[in-house]
Amino acid sequence: MKSIRLAIILTILFFIPVMIANAQSNGANSSEEIIYYPKLQSGQELSNVTKDIEQRIIKGWANFASGTGGIPESVVTSDDQMNIKVNSRSNIIYFSDILDYTITIHKCKREYPYYILFKDLVCFNFRKSELKEAQILADELFFIQAQFKKQYDKQDSLFAPLAAQYSTLKVKPPISEEQRKYIVQANVLNQQKEFKRAIGFYKKAIDLDQVAYPAAYSNLALLSAQVHRFSDAIYYMKKYLLLVPDASDARGAQDKIYEWELMVSK
Repeated sequence: MKSIRLAIILTILFFIPVMIANAQSNGANSSEEIIYYPKLQSGQELSNVTKDIEQRIIKGWANFASGTGGIPESVVTSDDQMNIKVNSRSNIIYFSDILDYTITIHKCKREYPYYILFKDLVCFNFRKSELKEAQILADELFFIQAQFKKQYDKQDSLFAPLAAQYSTLKVKPPISEEQRKYIVQANVLNQQKEFKRAIGFYKKAIDLDQVAYPAAYSNLALLSAQVHRFSDAIYYMKKYLLLVPDASDARGAQDKIYEWELMVSK
């Protein structure tokens, strides 16, 4: 189920994703070689990079539209996500979803000899004349990875002292009415299995106060796992355990982290 959902996401986000099995049937074999590892380029900015990727998706989909299920009607990017509308359906792609993939460009003997590989999934194919385009795109995706890793590291460094202070408080800070509203709404969305929307409302709750409701992090972790964002799940559950290391479900929470680490490594 994980590979099917992930393949669907990659199909929407990238030109014409093909699973490894397809690549093998088209001539990918032991003669394949890694010919490029992406690099950080000077002068890159997240907003500019996401806009450039947006244009490459439109251009690339136009080249490979046959059999892909439709051409995007619109593509709207922000600093952390991309909303692609295909066949009147909006598909939100979070850039943090590529955090744990190793990006490389491979060469093999087939019609489109160059492809960018994310771990064990072929993401997009390029003609012989398009190696430079492939390198630019790989560099941009690598830059996004680096930016999100920096953001997560920075958030961790700021959160640690807040968590330490919270653990020493005999009287914990109350939940505000506005925060309670978002938590209730997130719970309703979770019950309705609208997991991505529920994640958004929990994030609004912790934006108001990062420590008043530790369970928000546990819930965010479980919801992230539901949508197969296992790196986010690990990140949020670790925050939960920082706030309440002696929680009654601490053992189960840590075991979930071990489980999700396995999913990330696959």
